[in-house]
Amino acid sequence: MNRMERHIRKVFHVAAEGSRTEPMYFRMFNDLNPDVSVRFVRTGRKSDPDRLLEKMQGHLEDNGLDSNEEAWIVADTNSNSDERLFKLHDWQGNDERYGVAIGNPMFEYWLLLHFENGNDMKSFRNCKQRLKRHVPGFKKSTDIGKFIGDSRNEAVITRVAMAMKRARKHDGPQCETWPRTTGTTVYRIVEKILACKPSSRM
Repeated sequence: MNRMERHIRKVFHVAAEGSRTEPMYFRMFNDLNPDVSVRFVRTGRKSDPDRLLEKMQGHLEDNGLDSNEEAWIVADTNSNSDERLFKLHDWQGNDERYGVAIGNPMFEYWLLLHFENGNDMKSFRNCKQRLKRHVPGFKKSTDIGKFIGDSRNEAVITRVAMAMKRARKHDGPQCETWPRTTGTTVYRIVEKILACKPSSRM
């Protein structure tokens, strides 16, 4: 690579239902690999799948998507109809650089898998209660990264790898749309983020 050539990063544009928890979690990966950039699309304080799709489409119309970029929508099944979720699924099929990650019942289930197997989940309230056993006082503004581990060492990678292993087990056989029972496909975007290798800086 020419010394004057601009350093190319792998960029993930993310639109998520949560305005606090999801951004705080995913930005942790910006510290793990300086060649990866996770950027969030502004969606407002409360967003359903329709709004997420609208905001993401507007973002892509305004900014485009380069070959080293991907666009992902992160949503929950909780309180969302199949019709809304199918819209996300259909959008994903329009471009191989598009992705959808859905948690059943919620994103917090993915966080729970960093600490336990997540079996016998009864409800979204049960999910939050169990997460609080590992992250005392957990709420939307809690920086979950501080409990997962320091992003500058291997502790966080170990927990994330365990969460991916548990999520894959719940997603077996791999679902084509979204988990119809307790589960999460958030591991799919995390796998892609972690697969990015630092590029040459020469």
